[in-house]
Amino acid sequence: MSHFLRLQNFRCHQDYQVELPSELTIITGPNGSGKTSLIEATYLTYQGKSWRSNFDQIRRQTGHQLSDWWRVDLTDQTKETTRTIKYQSGQKSFTINDRTYYRLPQTTKVPVILFEPGDMQLLYGSPTRRRQFIDRFIAQLEPTHQRELNKFNRVLKQRNILLKQDDYSAEELMIWDIQFSDLSSTISQRRRQYLQDISEMLSAEYQQIAGSNQMVQLRFSPGAPMTSQAIMHRLTGSHDRLTTIGAQKDDYKFIFGGSEAKSVASRGENRTIIFALLSIIAKLARQQYGDRVVVLLDDIDSELDYSHRINLYDLPSFQSHTIATTLDYRGDHHSIRLG
Repeated sequence: MSHFLRLQNFRCHQDYQVELPSELTIITGPNGSGKTSLIEATYLTYQGKSWRSNFDQIRRQTGHQLSDWWRVDLTDQTKETTRTIKYQSGQKSFTINDRTYYRLPQTTKVPVILFEPGDMQLLYGSPTRRRQFIDRFIAQLEPTHQRELNKFNRVLKQRNILLKQDDYSAEELMIWDIQFSDLSSTISQRRRQYLQDISEMLSAEYQQIAGSNQMVQLRFSPGAPMTSQAIMHRLTGSHDRLTTIGAQKDDYKFIFGGSEAKSVASRGENRTIIFALLSIIAKLARQQYGDRVVVLLDDIDSELDYSHRINLYDLPSFQSHTIATTLDYRGDHHSIRLG
């Protein structure tokens, strides 16, 4: 066993301990048994934050009473590393091998590739959902991406507030325009590059999974010109009271046999496209970080029949340092039952 995980007063878990091997581990159990909580606790210890809620909402509830504290311990027995998160009375702390921090330093974070149930709807979902998906992946490989996204969103908000005022000055708007143009260009170019890298691998991955010769690609649709100078030119000539161009409008489409996949691909083909995408993302992350990467698959097989579920978990990208949750599993991979 390479990992030992303990949760105390964490959501529905009062005091739960489990050993997780380095190979694929599938956690099964009925809804409400705490499967996603194990995924969340693992994500928290490596990333210092939750994608589900703030720290206060994690506290275990018994009746109408909430616990005053919660704690997660994760011990890597192979690397002899212990990571602990404590939360009590609004205060959080992170301890790594007896050294305590009140915010997890970037240098101590472990890359985590997280896939959620909603990711299976990427082809049909909103552009916002697709941007969030690719940004979540890029941020694990390039930590500066998330910081630049946060700054971009702040600049976009301030620029829009200014545009709604009747008495703003051209000089003040120019300050925001310069920042907006630079950040928008940087973010869009990075998205385009990663999507291009994925697209170059997508057909081969799909064909291997599906056993067909169908071509699959990603097509990036930028929300603005790709250079900061061109964005500035567009902004300068605009009289809109809202920012209508920029990285906040970026999108990408899945192309299947030359047409948009959501229009021509069957339900099964759409699922296989997403499986190929998830497999490539995990593969690219492992190419950069090796065995440091942890892959978390949270209930992404909920709409699959048994044979497709087995095929998903047999993909090479998910054979090590991967934790998956599902209602039921009867295959050959290591599994743990809750509830």
